Amino acid sequence: MEITHKHIDAFAAKLYPDDEVVVEATGNAMAVAERLRPHVARVIVANARDVHVIAHAKIKTDKIDAAVLARLHAAGFLPGVRIPDDRTKALRRQSPGATGSSGNGPG
Repeated sequence: MEITHKHIDAFAAKLYPDDEVVVEATGNAMAVAERLRPHVARVIVANARDVHVIAHAKIKTDKIDAAVLARLHAAGFLPGVRIPDDRTKALRRQSPGATGSSGNGPG
């Protein structure tokens, strides 16, 4: 399923200001986190490699992964990745070297 702004906004409309949302780190996780952040108390981006329970699961579905992430977060055991603030993102856009890329293709 393709995730669009419309889908994210529909999900965000169901959330409460004191909710906390966990997003598994994927290619678009930061964009999703940014879109959800104004609607909730906190957005945590979880790196699946750091969450060994998910990374090494024999049965992998989005529903099972979501349940595991929710349980780990509720127990305080969920390692999250740092989400850059607006100033940091602006600086990274000005300096391609800050992200490890030369700006000249993959790298």
